[in-house]
Amino acid sequence: MVEENILKIDFELLGWEQEPIQVIILSDKKTPSIFWVAKKNSRNHYYIELPLTLNGFGEKEWLNFQVSMKFIDGHEEIRYLKWSDKHFPLEGTKISVNNLSWEFRRVTNNGEAFAIKRTADRVYREEIGSFARFLETEYQQYLSTPLLEDTIMWSAYWGRNNNFNGNPRALYEYVSKNYPKLKHIIVVQNVIHEFKGLNKQTKVISFGTKEYWYYLARSKYFVNDVNFNQIERKKRSNQIEIQTMHGTPLKTMGFDVLNEWSDATYNKLYKKFQSYDYLVVPSNWVGNYATHAFNITPKLLKTGYPRNDNFFKKHNIEELNSIKIRLELPLDKTIVLYTPTYRIKNESVNLEQRFSDLDSLYRALGDNKILVIKNHNFDKYNIIPTNYNDRIFLMDPYEEISDLYMISDVLITDYSSVMFDYALLKKPMIFWAFDYEYYIKNRGINFDLRQEAPGPFVQNQSELEKWINDFSKIPYVFSQNIKNFNLKFGQYDNGSASQQISDIIWGEPK
Repeated sequence: MVEENILKIDFELLGWEQEPIQVIILSDKKTPSIFWVAKKNSRNHYYIELPLTLNGFGEKEWLNFQVSMKFIDGHEEIRYLKWSDKHFPLEGTKISVNNLSWEFRRVTNNGEAFAIKRTADRVYREEIGSFARFLETEYQQYLSTPLLEDTIMWSAYWGRNNNFNGNPRALYEYVSKNYPKLKHIIVVQNVIHEFKGLNKQTKVISFGTKEYWYYLARSKYFVNDVNFNQIERKKRSNQIEIQTMHGTPLKTMGFDVLNEWSDATYNKLYKKFQSYDYLVVPSNWVGNYATHAFNITPKLLKTGYPRNDNFFKKHNIEELNSIKIRLELPLDKTIVLYTPTYRIKNESVNLEQRFSDLDSLYRALGDNKILVIKNHNFDKYNIIPTNYNDRIFLMDPYEEISDLYMISDVLITDYSSVMFDYALLKKPMIFWAFDYEYYIKNRGINFDLRQEAPGPFVQNQSELEKWINDFSKIPYVFSQNIKNFNLKFGQYDNGSASQQISDIIWGEPK
């Protein structure tokens, strides 16, 4: 039950011959640092009291509660905290506490386990007609008030997984440091914890909340690498929106992806794309393709990408080692970074689907190399089999990829736009295109990768393994392709993108 914003959970431990000497409730097995010590009511009966606050529950949206029991002989057992067979009034309900929505669920695939889902408080959407009334009343009032001339609204990749990275984050870091009078609103999917390391003039809010619509109506500036995609949004004529893009368009996008729009949805997409006043591009080729694909005519900011500015700075061995230590990677190995793109959204992927002979790949790495896999956000890799995990490492899909660029020695990719950023580092790349014909037919890309790849284009594993061991030869064998590739796709990247954009939009820092 919940009383005065405190959740009280009573539970019973059944089936144990002896009572544990300590009982702890974990918010999730993957976050063992977040726990609560249970108090005892009577034999085998325990309870915990949890204040429903913003902090104290970590960064996970779903909390799958588990019971950790420690016994006098040193044995420790962890089991899911489960609902009983009875129905409880709390089950399946959603309550609003401290600007968060708390939903209490019975998770059947974990054996009737007790779980909590925390999201932004968007309760007003749940009553029939309430959102329409909000748009007709409060939102119209927001639109009628003067703009906040010193306020920038930021978002990156729709704030997925509550992250703020990429080009918007890099530009934010520069602007917040050099323009101290500006105020910043960062939008993520769900603000379920405090965000540290941000400028004091910064506020983090959630998509879809009243606060979101308030700043959507009143902010002067907007920076995004995708779009603010609510069709109900009314962009005011004197608001300024900067589209930084989230990568160079290797694959078709916008109106060129014919199966992602129809006559019925054309106007909705067109309206979103037309909101861009400025478009950040790294080359003329990118500018020409993007304006065609989106059917737009914004002012082009020919500056390169802000997130790539970091590639032009020198990083000492201590900085690189600190990244390896944080990622729990060995310091003395050659790092082969593998960054495949997705084929099917949210597909569970096994290594066997990417490599035909894992034993052979493992042997090819030898004792001095490791393969670090950073899959696309839309892919779900299974864990690495234990007999390979001393040479093959799987990164969190939401890990900041620029750090992996910096510490790696060579890149293996396929049709991922990471190739354009990585090329700026002048490090070797191998293009593992085992399903090239299938991918071209079903997804399409915007140039002939087989001919223009700035490195070996390989389609069988034995050739891939050969180049893994001979990657130091790539810059010499493919020198002309590398030169042509960088000119075509990284023409304007020189390490000063954030400064150039800021000078144009906000003037030179005073």
